[in-house]
Amino acid sequence: MRRLGQVFAVLVLAWVTLWGLYRFRFNESPVGLDLFNRPLAAKIADLHRPLLRSTVTLMVRTHFMPRSYLWGLADILHVGVEGRMTPIFFLGKLYVQRPPFYFFPTVILLKVPLGLMALSLAGIVLLFANRTWPGKEPLLVILLFGALLLAMLMKGTSSYAGMRHALIVLPSLALAGAAAVSIAWERRSRALFTGIAIATLLALASAIPVLRPWEYYNEIVGGKDDAWQHLTDESMDSGQRTKELAAYYHQVLEPKGEIPYIEYSESYPEDSWRRLPSMQALWKAQPETDTSDVVTGTVIVSACNVQVRPLSDLIADYSPLLATKPVQRFGNLLIFRGTFVLPTPRASRLFHRALDAEYSETPDLAKAEMFLSRSLEAKPTVYSRWIELGNILIERGKREESVRAYQNARLYAPEGDEIIVLLNQQIQRVSQEDFKSVPPLRNPELE
Repeated sequence: MRRLGQVFAVLVLAWVTLWGLYRFRFNESPVGLDLFNRPLAAKIADLHRPLLRSTVTLMVRTHFMPRSYLWGLADILHVGVEGRMTPIFFLGKLYVQRPPFYFFPTVILLKVPLGLMALSLAGIVLLFANRTWPGKEPLLVILLFGALLLAMLMKGTSSYAGMRHALIVLPSLALAGAAAVSIAWERRSRALFTGIAIATLLALASAIPVLRPWEYYNEIVGGKDDAWQHLTDESMDSGQRTKELAAYYHQVLEPKGEIPYIEYSESYPEDSWRRLPSMQALWKAQPETDTSDVVTGTVIVSACNVQVRPLSDLIADYSPLLATKPVQRFGNLLIFRGTFVLPTPRASRLFHRALDAEYSETPDLAKAEMFLSRSLEAKPTVYSRWIELGNILIERGKREESVRAYQNARLYAPEGDEIIVLLNQQIQRVSQEDFKSVPPLRNPELE
């Protein structure tokens, strides 16, 4: 009972500390306003599982935790437990929501230098072979904790982050490697010291030349030069080559007055700060000039975008670029020159223009409908865009067109997906009820 009381005291202290971090305020502003980009009710509605939804709802009603904490909790439960539409290319296959269970163990195996991995495995073997080593019991606890963390990752759906989320497992592996060094030192074993030295030197030779650790992959997948052909998660690239991109523009393209086509993880504000123009920025400012699928000139893309792979409807197809060799490469930033036919990237641009028109401070639903219709003409199999069109048509009072849009969404939705049930319900409601009172259907692509 005493220990249970101590555990309870720790939990209460943690709960009070959490509230203290939020200044003991439920809302995120002193005057009680909710300032986040989406209402908390909408974040909770994103949760598919009734148990998760009702649990977070109960916490909100009872003010059990601060509102912004519950907002984040709803988000991480949806993303990490249920999964969202985030296409990941992994070892030759494309996964939209949930990769195979071995995704995170494989990413760790491919990201950690092989010499360090060998050192960690040697430490684990020596740990079990040495019954009297004094650090055995605490290290076993640490390894068990690392295994539980890895199991949590394998059960979840946060594969989009790759090694960024798998970092929590590395301390256990590092301590296992340290155990190998400690046991070798106690034994004064030349064989062990030699093996440790070789493993360490191999790891250094493999990793040190790669200055950017997010681009590092070991030799199993061809190292940093060829790994992009096998994976696309955030541990491959997250826009860290923007500085080189801007330098290339100012040194090579700007003197010629050439504006590049850029498909990279930078943002328009950063482009503006770096004085980096792009065809996409021009098209965003003047949509009427974006009239063709053909792009001529310099095309700058992440290597993750140009793989030959089974395509998801959510992925813009840049594989036509592979018909030519890149004229320049900065890590996983590839630069091509030529004339390329890129229909699916244009369909994606039209879709985002529709969103800009629909969700701006002064919505223009007619313009949003026009852009969405053009996007679906170019790529009609994207079911989530049919959902968005159906939602817009409801607001515009077009019952029959809305029903057809939802029917097309049902036609192209993945077989067995839970969205099909929701689409059937939406079609029935729009067809039979006062459809102006029917709420829009949750669009999974916008989460």
